[in-house]
Amino acid sequence: MAVDRFYTKPPQAVDGSIAFAIDVNGINDETYLAFTGVASELDGQIAAVSAWTSLAQKWAENPENTEVTVGSYSALHWAAKAEADATTTHADVVLTNADAIATAADRVQTGLDRAATAADLIATNQDTLDTAADLIATNQDTLDTAADAIATAADRVQTGLDRAATAADLIATNQDTLDTAADLALTNADVATTHADVVLTHADVVLTNAKYDEFDDRYLGAKAADPTLDNDGNALIQGALYFNTSPGNMRVYDGSAWVTAYSYTTPNPFDELNILAQIQAVSLSF
Repeated sequence: MAVDRFYTKPPQAVDGSIAFAIDVNGINDETYLAFTGVASELDGQIAAVSAWTSLAQKWAENPENTEVTVGSYSALHWAAKAEADATTTHADVVLTNADAIATAADRVQTGLDRAATAADLIATNQDTLDTAADLIATNQDTLDTAADAIATAADRVQTGLDRAATAADLIATNQDTLDTAADLALTNADVATTHADVVLTHADVVLTNAKYDEFDDRYLGAKAADPTLDNDGNALIQGALYFNTSPGNMRVYDGSAWVTAYSYTTPNPFDELNILAQIQAVSLSF
Protein backbone atom coordinates (compact mmCIF):
# COMPACT_ATOMS: atom_id res chain seq x y z
CA MET A 1 0.00 0.00 0.00
CA ALA A 2 1.47 3.41 -1.03
CA VAL A 3 2.00 5.84 1.82
CA ASP A 4 1.41 9.37 0.65
CA ARG A 5 1.72 11.00 4.05
CA PHE A 6 3.75 9.74 6.94
CA TYR A 7 5.01 11.56 9.98
CA THR A 8 5.89 10.83 13.54
CA LYS A 9 5.14 12.79 16.63
CA PRO A 10 8.11 13.81 18.74
CA PRO A 11 9.29 11.08 21.16
CA GLN A 12 7.32 11.12 24.39
CA ALA A 13 8.12 9.68 27.76
CA VAL A 14 5.66 6.93 28.60
CA ASP A 15 6.22 5.37 32.07
CA GLY A 16 9.93 6.18 31.77
CA SER A 17 10.20 4.63 28.28
CA ILE A 18 10.55 6.21 24.80
CA ALA A 19 7.51 6.00 22.54
CA PHE A 20 6.80 7.30 19.00
CA ALA A 21 3.31 8.03 17.56
CA ILE A 22 2.75 7.28 13.84
CA ASP A 23 0.06 8.69 11.51
CA VAL A 24 -0.22 6.73 8.19
CA ASN A 25 -2.39 8.02 5.28
CA GLY A 26 -3.90 10.66 7.58
CA ILE A 27 -5.55 7.99 9.80
CA ASN A 28 -4.92 9.03 13.37
CA ASP A 29 -4.29 5.46 14.46
CA GLU A 30 -1.96 6.26 17.34
CA THR A 31 0.39 3.33 16.93
CA TYR A 32 3.20 3.51 19.38
CA LEU A 33 6.56 2.19 18.39
CA ALA A 34 7.04 1.70 22.06
CA PHE A 35 10.48 0.75 22.90
CA THR A 36 9.27 0.09 26.42
CA GLY A 37 10.27 -3.57 26.32
CA VAL A 38 13.51 -2.77 24.52
CA ALA A 39 14.44 0.01 26.94
CA SER A 40 13.48 -2.06 29.96
CA GLU A 41 15.36 -5.08 28.61
CA LEU A 42 18.37 -2.85 27.89
CA ASP A 43 18.26 -1.51 31.44
CA GLY A 44 18.06 -5.04 32.79
CA GLN A 45 20.82 -6.32 30.53
CA ILE A 46 23.11 -3.43 31.35
CA ALA A 47 22.51 -4.07 35.05
CA ALA A 48 23.10 -7.79 34.47
CA VAL A 49 26.34 -7.13 32.61
CA SER A 50 27.49 -4.89 35.44
CA ALA A 51 26.51 -7.52 38.03
CA TRP A 52 28.19 -10.38 36.14
CA THR A 53 31.30 -8.28 35.57
CA SER A 54 31.49 -7.45 39.26
CA LEU A 55 30.85 -11.09 40.19
CA ALA A 56 33.47 -12.29 37.72
CA GLN A 57 35.94 -9.88 39.25
CA LYS A 58 35.08 -11.21 42.71
CA TRP A 59 35.54 -14.82 41.53
CA ALA A 60 38.92 -13.83 40.19
CA GLU A 61 40.29 -11.44 42.83
CA ASN A 62 38.53 -11.82 46.19
CA PRO A 63 41.24 -12.16 48.86
CA GLU A 64 41.99 -15.46 50.55
CA ASN A 65 39.31 -16.64 52.97
CA THR A 66 36.84 -13.97 51.63
CA GLU A 67 33.66 -15.64 50.37
CA VAL A 68 32.25 -14.75 46.98
CA THR A 69 29.02 -16.49 47.87
CA VAL A 70 28.23 -18.49 50.97
CA GLY A 71 30.83 -21.27 51.17
CA SER A 72 32.44 -20.30 47.81
CA TYR A 73 35.78 -18.51 47.34
CA SER A 74 37.68 -16.81 44.56
CA ALA A 75 40.39 -18.20 42.29
CA LEU A 76 42.90 -16.05 44.17
CA HIS A 77 41.79 -17.69 47.44
CA TRP A 78 42.25 -21.19 46.05
CA ALA A 79 45.52 -20.23 44.39
CA ALA A 80 46.79 -19.10 47.76
CA LYS A 81 45.55 -22.31 49.30
CA ALA A 82 47.18 -24.33 46.55
CA GLU A 83 50.43 -22.49 47.10
CA ALA A 84 50.20 -23.20 50.82
CA ASP A 85 49.35 -26.84 50.14
CA ALA A 86 52.28 -27.09 47.73
CA THR A 87 54.61 -26.10 50.50
CA THR A 88 53.17 -28.91 52.58
CA THR A 89 53.25 -31.20 49.48
CA HIS A 90 49.59 -31.89 49.91
CA ALA A 91 48.84 -32.94 46.30
CA ASP A 92 45.16 -33.70 46.85
CA VAL A 93 44.51 -30.26 48.21
CA VAL A 94 46.43 -28.81 45.27
CA LEU A 95 44.29 -30.82 42.81
CA THR A 96 41.13 -29.80 44.65
CA ASN A 97 42.19 -26.21 44.62
CA ALA A 98 43.06 -26.52 40.93
CA ASP A 99 39.57 -27.84 40.28
CA ALA A 100 38.14 -24.97 42.29
CA ILE A 101 40.29 -22.53 40.27
CA ALA A 102 39.06 -24.09 37.02
CA THR A 103 35.47 -23.86 38.24
CA ALA A 104 35.96 -20.23 39.23
CA ALA A 105 37.56 -19.58 35.83
CA ASP A 106 34.59 -21.19 34.11
CA ARG A 107 32.29 -18.98 36.12
CA VAL A 108 34.35 -15.96 35.14
CA GLN A 109 34.15 -16.99 31.46
CA THR A 110 30.41 -17.57 31.76
CA GLY A 111 30.02 -14.04 33.19
CA LEU A 112 32.13 -12.63 30.38
CA ASP A 113 30.09 -14.54 27.80
CA ARG A 114 26.89 -13.16 29.30
CA ALA A 115 28.35 -9.67 29.29
CA ALA A 116 29.33 -10.07 25.60
CA THR A 117 25.82 -11.33 24.75
CA ALA A 118 24.27 -8.35 26.56
CA ALA A 119 26.63 -6.02 24.73
CA ASP A 120 25.56 -7.53 21.37
CA LEU A 121 21.92 -7.04 22.31
CA ILE A 122 22.64 -3.44 23.30
CA ALA A 123 24.29 -2.89 19.90
CA THR A 124 21.29 -4.47 18.12
CA ASN A 125 18.89 -2.26 20.06
CA GLN A 126 21.05 0.72 19.26
CA ASP A 127 20.75 -0.16 15.57
CA THR A 128 16.96 -0.26 16.00
CA LEU A 129 17.02 3.16 17.65
CA ASP A 130 19.27 4.50 14.86
CA THR A 131 16.84 3.13 12.22
CA ALA A 132 13.91 4.82 13.99
CA ALA A 133 15.88 8.09 14.16
CA ASP A 134 16.64 7.83 10.42
CA LEU A 135 12.93 7.30 9.74
CA ILE A 136 12.09 10.38 11.82
CA ALA A 137 14.66 12.42 9.86
CA THR A 138 13.22 11.15 6.55
CA ASN A 139 9.71 12.09 7.65
CA GLN A 140 10.97 15.51 8.68
CA ASP A 141 12.45 15.96 5.21
CA THR A 142 9.07 15.02 3.72
CA LEU A 143 7.34 17.57 5.96
CA ASP A 144 9.90 20.24 5.02
CA THR A 145 9.35 19.52 1.30
CA ALA A 146 5.57 19.77 1.74
CA ALA A 147 5.99 23.04 3.68
CA ASP A 148 8.15 24.43 0.86
CA ALA A 149 5.46 23.45 -1.69
CA ILE A 150 2.80 25.19 0.44
CA ALA A 151 4.96 28.32 0.71
CA THR A 152 5.49 28.32 -3.08
CA ALA A 153 1.74 28.00 -3.67
CA ALA A 154 1.11 30.83 -1.19
CA ASP A 155 3.61 33.00 -3.09
CA ARG A 156 1.74 32.29 -6.34
CA VAL A 157 -1.58 33.22 -4.71
CA GLN A 158 -0.05 36.46 -3.40
CA THR A 159 1.35 37.23 -6.85
CA GLY A 160 -2.15 36.74 -8.31
CA LEU A 161 -3.61 39.05 -5.66
CA ASP A 162 -0.95 41.68 -6.41
CA ARG A 163 -1.78 41.49 -10.13
CA ALA A 164 -5.50 41.83 -9.37
CA ALA A 165 -4.79 44.87 -7.17
CA THR A 166 -2.66 46.41 -9.93
CA ALA A 167 -5.48 45.84 -12.45
CA ALA A 168 -7.98 47.40 -10.02
CA ASP A 169 -5.70 50.43 -9.63
CA LEU A 170 -5.47 50.73 -13.42
CA ILE A 171 -9.27 50.52 -13.71
CA ALA A 172 -9.62 53.22 -11.03
CA THR A 173 -7.08 55.40 -12.88
CA ASN A 174 -8.95 54.93 -16.15
CA GLN A 175 -12.21 55.75 -14.37
CA ASP A 176 -10.62 58.95 -13.06
CA THR A 177 -9.53 59.79 -16.61
CA LEU A 178 -13.07 59.15 -17.87
CA ASP A 179 -14.53 61.26 -15.05
CA THR A 180 -12.11 64.08 -15.89
CA ALA A 181 -13.05 63.85 -19.58
CA ALA A 182 -16.74 63.86 -18.63
CA ASP A 183 -16.21 66.91 -16.41
CA LEU A 184 -14.37 68.62 -19.28
CA ALA A 185 -17.21 67.76 -21.65
CA LEU A 186 -19.73 69.18 -19.18
CA THR A 187 -17.59 72.31 -18.80
CA ASN A 188 -17.39 72.67 -22.57
CA ALA A 189 -21.16 72.14 -22.76
CA ASP A 190 -21.61 74.87 -20.14
CA VAL A 191 -19.31 77.15 -22.14
CA ALA A 192 -21.26 76.37 -25.30
CA THR A 193 -24.52 77.09 -23.47
CA THR A 194 -23.08 80.34 -22.18
CA HIS A 195 -21.98 81.26 -25.69
CA ALA A 196 -25.44 80.37 -26.95
CA ASP A 197 -26.94 82.59 -24.24
CA VAL A 198 -24.59 85.38 -25.27
CA VAL A 199 -25.60 84.89 -28.91
CA LEU A 200 -29.26 84.98 -27.93
CA THR A 201 -28.64 88.08 -25.83
CA HIS A 202 -26.90 89.69 -28.77
CA ALA A 203 -29.80 88.65 -30.96
CA ASP A 204 -32.19 90.21 -28.44
CA VAL A 205 -30.10 93.38 -28.44
CA VAL A 206 -30.04 93.38 -32.24
CA LEU A 207 -33.80 92.80 -32.31
CA THR A 208 -34.34 95.50 -29.71
CA ASN A 209 -32.14 97.88 -31.66
CA ALA A 210 -34.01 96.98 -34.82
CA LYS A 211 -37.34 97.65 -33.09
CA TYR A 212 -36.02 100.89 -31.67
CA ASP A 213 -34.70 101.89 -35.11
CA GLU A 214 -38.09 101.01 -36.59
CA PHE A 215 -39.79 103.11 -33.90
CA ASP A 216 -37.26 105.88 -34.43
CA ASP A 217 -38.00 105.80 -38.14
CA ARG A 218 -41.74 106.07 -37.41
CA TYR A 219 -41.69 108.68 -34.60
CA LEU A 220 -39.17 111.40 -35.39
CA GLY A 221 -39.62 113.40 -32.21
CA ALA A 222 -40.08 117.15 -31.80
CA LYS A 223 -39.01 119.41 -34.67
CA ALA A 224 -39.51 123.05 -35.67
CA ALA A 225 -40.30 122.27 -39.38
CA ASP A 226 -41.40 119.37 -41.53
CA PRO A 227 -38.40 116.99 -41.94
CA THR A 228 -37.47 115.63 -45.38
CA LEU A 229 -35.54 112.58 -44.05
CA ASP A 230 -35.93 110.36 -40.99
CA ASN A 231 -33.54 110.46 -37.99
CA ASP A 232 -31.15 108.03 -39.73
CA GLY A 233 -30.97 110.14 -42.88
CA ASN A 234 -33.18 107.78 -44.79
CA ALA A 235 -36.30 108.48 -46.79
CA LEU A 236 -39.48 109.12 -44.84
CA ILE A 237 -41.97 106.23 -44.49
CA GLN A 238 -45.71 106.56 -44.71
CA GLY A 239 -47.26 107.03 -41.26
CA ALA A 240 -44.17 108.69 -39.78
CA LEU A 241 -44.95 111.15 -36.99
CA TYR A 242 -43.30 114.15 -35.42
CA PHE A 243 -44.37 117.00 -33.13
CA ASN A 244 -44.14 120.41 -34.75
CA THR A 245 -43.07 122.78 -31.98
CA SER A 246 -43.84 125.98 -33.92
CA PRO A 247 -47.66 125.76 -34.11
CA GLY A 248 -47.66 123.01 -31.46
CA ASN A 249 -49.38 120.17 -33.30
CA MET A 250 -48.72 116.53 -34.22
CA ARG A 251 -48.07 115.95 -37.93
CA VAL A 252 -48.12 112.68 -39.92
CA TYR A 253 -46.49 111.86 -43.24
CA ASP A 254 -49.04 110.48 -45.68
CA GLY A 255 -46.47 109.23 -48.18
CA SER A 256 -46.06 112.46 -50.08
CA ALA A 257 -46.62 115.37 -47.66
CA TRP A 258 -46.89 116.20 -43.96
CA VAL A 259 -50.43 116.82 -42.71
CA THR A 260 -51.63 117.92 -39.35
CA ALA A 261 -52.75 114.93 -37.26
CA TYR A 262 -54.19 117.07 -34.51
CA SER A 263 -53.68 120.47 -33.04
CA TYR A 264 -52.54 120.63 -29.45
CA THR A 265 -54.21 123.98 -28.96
CA THR A 266 -57.51 123.08 -30.59
CA PRO A 267 -58.11 119.38 -30.05
CA ASN A 268 -61.40 117.86 -31.12
CA PRO A 269 -62.83 114.34 -30.69
CA PHE A 270 -62.09 113.41 -34.23
CA ASP A 271 -58.45 114.42 -33.85
CA GLU A 272 -58.15 112.45 -30.61
CA LEU A 273 -59.54 109.35 -32.29
CA ASN A 274 -57.14 109.86 -35.18
CA ILE A 275 -54.20 110.18 -32.82
CA LEU A 276 -55.21 107.06 -30.96
CA ALA A 277 -55.51 105.16 -34.23
CA GLN A 278 -52.04 106.36 -35.27
CA ILE A 279 -50.56 105.33 -31.93
CA GLN A 280 -52.26 101.93 -32.13
CA ALA A 281 -50.95 101.43 -35.68
CA VAL A 282 -47.42 102.24 -34.46
CA SER A 283 -47.79 99.86 -31.48
CA LEU A 284 -49.01 97.00 -33.66
CA SER A 285 -46.00 97.37 -35.91
CA PHE A 286 -43.77 96.29 -33.04
